[in-house]
Amino acid sequence: VKDMGETFHSKHGAIQESIHVYIKNGIQLVNKETIHVLEYGFGTGLNALLTLEFGLKNNKKIIYEGIEAYPLNFDEFNLLNYDEYIKTPVPLQKLHEISVDKNELVTEHFSLLKHFCKIEDFTTEKKFDVVYFDVFGYDYQSELWSEEILKKAYHFLNIGGIFVTYA
Repeated sequence: VKDMGETFHSKHGAIQESIHVYIKNGIQLVNKETIHVLEYGFGTGLNALLTLEFGLKNNKKIIYEGIEAYPLNFDEFNLLNYDEYIKTPVPLQKLHEISVDKNELVTEHFSLLKHFCKIEDFTTEKKFDVVYFDVFGYDYQSELWSEEILKKAYHFLNIGGIFVTYA
């Protein structure tokens, strides 16, 4: 993000980073048939696509919600080549084209609900098994690392839920 001077992913690559952080150290540790995921920072949609792939490979039902204050436009997400490396019956473009604030069944075992709002403004009474906290680092978005925001994320977790972040 040029305005911030921050990069989206590590030098090892976006897919490798997301698999290591959010799949292996997040959703893969949840021992349930139906898993509720909340992502702070839907961004490119990569974590959602990898989670969909994980659900298919492991026969898990995934109920996924993502929060994004600054959604990518068509030209931005159309440049991404994740579909060349992540093999799912659903292309990344479909995840981006799903209506906002409407829960949509993407596959038989994966539903997606996107919220285009600031994290500070997001509210729900739902509980989640995993919270993917995929926001920019403290140096770039310190307001999202406040005690208030982190407590809010904790409140959204089921007992025994997992909070995972790259930071």
